[in-house]
Amino acid sequence: MARRKTPMRSWENARRQEGKLRKIRERKGGDEILSEGIVHWNLLRREKRGGKMRFVVTITCKRCKKQRVVLYDIFNKNRKSRGKVSLFTGACHRCHVTKKASEHPHWRGGRYLTRGYVKVYMPNWPSADSNGGVYEHRYVVECALGRQLKPYEHVHHKNRDKQDNRLENLEVVSGSKHATITHLMGRIDQLEAFIRDAGLQPPRPVNNFGH
Repeated sequence: MARRKTPMRSWENARRQEGKLRKIRERKGGDEILSEGIVHWNLLRREKRGGKMRFVVTITCKRCKKQRVVLYDIFNKNRKSRGKVSLFTGACHRCHVTKKASEHPHWRGGRYLTRGYVKVYMPNWPSADSNGGVYEHRYVVECALGRQLKPYEHVHHKNRDKQDNRLENLEVVSGSKHATITHLMGRIDQLEAFIRDAGLQPPRPVNNFGH
């Protein structure tokens, strides 16, 4: 009859884990320099993650100089795969994505469409969003004015083409005026559609709201 294993007591497990921590610190030494980060092995410790006590270590990103805490298991997983070559660079997620964006095979210069508007990838621009994107029409106007637009300032496309971001096609208006223009344009579209359904040709506009 097989002998039943006695459960390990909590204090025995804690003592064993502390001994393991001490051995790792002695083996690793002080700081380990990675390609894009610095691992502070002297800050290796145990923390509760997901209901379990796990080994964690503090890492400093070389690019943004910010510190973060990662699981120690990430080093073991990377070294066990692909011939024991570490895949972990040490960079934080934001810096890693920022660096690798231009190297992606589908990179097209950082211009893409969002709700019909053109956005450009400029993470260092003051008005960039959390993903580093800036609306091209606001960027063109800000460069022309030499200042950042206020949150209540809107940029209106005179010819109603959201992707035509030439400076002569853009105008800075207030939020209330932009809402009025948008409402009147929608109303004109409805009337023109009604006229076409009646078999008539809508008249050509005399001006474009004074532009």
